[in-house]
Amino acid sequence: GMEPSSDGACMSLLGYDLGGLLTNVLLTVAGISVWLVFIHRQAGRTGAITSAWLLATYPGIAYWVGLPYSYAVIVPAMLIAGILLWKISQESDSKLNIFLFGSGIGILLTSYDGLMPILIPAVLWILWRRRWVKRIPVAMVGLIWPMGFNLVFLHWVLGANLYNSNSQTYRI
Repeated sequence: GMEPSSDGACMSLLGYDLGGLLTNVLLTVAGISVWLVFIHRQAGRTGAITSAWLLATYPGIAYWVGLPYSYAVIVPAMLIAGILLWKISQESDSKLNIFLFGSGIGILLTSYDGLMPILIPAVLWILWRRRWVKRIPVAMVGLIWPMGFNLVFLHWVLGANLYNSNSQTYRI
């Protein structure tokens, strides 16, 4: 089901609808900005302009950013994940880099559960194709620890009930 964004400050100050909308706009602008800087560095001005036009004509951005739901994070999270996946594939096979980039993706996975079946296999595929099989356990720790930390924090610190109508699917 659709869940409200858990974006805290904006929603506390401005309410669910306006606060959620403002948070989603800010997240989307930030994600697109980081993406365009990355593309500019990798492919130059023409690549960044082309990428900006492609993003500008994608109707999903306007649809999701206009709703105060967590689905709005899909576009900015996937843009940042694209950068991290590129870094995993190009930068280095050092365990530290694999762990850090994997952790970045792991943090993104806490924002929307629909990213898991896309991003975890993508990381594993890149490492497999690069023949960095011994780095897979390091990447998995990076991918998983943020979710574990998030669940522990929600349950033990905030006292949130982790079993509700939305989470029952995972248990089943």
